[in-house]
This record gives sequence, C-alpha cells and structure tokens, in this order.
Amino acid sequence: MSARPLAGRHAVVTGGGRGIGAAVALELGHLGADLTLMGRTLGALEAVASNVRDGCGVRAQTLVVDVTDEAGVMALLTIVGQHHRPGDRRRRRGGHVVASAYAFN
Repeated sequence: MSARPLAGRHAVVTGGGRGIGAAVALELGHLGADLTLMGRTLGALEAVASNVRDGCGVRAQTLVVDVTDEAGVMALLTIVGQHHRPGDRRRRRGGHVVASAYAFN
C-alpha cells in the first residue's frame, strides 16, 4: 500500500482551522491529498494550511465561510468542484462529524 494513498486527490475540510478539522486536514495532507480548508477565521485557516503545506508537501488553500450556514458551504463547494472532478463525497460540519471531508479527485 502506498504511503500517500490520497496523492492526486483533493479534499475539502470544513471547520479546518481548529480542533478536529485541523487534525483531519493534517492527516489528509500526510496521506497526500491537496486541501481546501473552510472555516470562519482566516488566521486560523492560514496557520493550518501553512503547517500542511510545509509538513506534508501538498497544496492547501483556504476559504472563509461560516460552516453553520449550509447554503454558504454548498455554494463554495460548487466553486471548488468546478476546479476538481467530483469523487468521494464525505462531509464534516462544524464540531459534528457527518462523515469526514468532501473529497474530489
């Protein structure tokens, strides 16, 4: 099995600036996925994105959105999806894990 099984894939992590979301982002980065981190606080998102880029060698971008506003999250996912082909679809909302993250390959 590859040490980076998600290389070439893209994942979106909501609530990616803190706590479980930041931990999920770091793990996905270690597994090789490029990331889009969504959350309310740009500074926190940028700090996690920087750690992921530096520590994992993957691409990471940030989008500011209130992850409790499902319409806002879905609108941004549509934008992200225009740049990445839809693939596995899982999601994490705020502090409650519905699944894990939206993933695009």
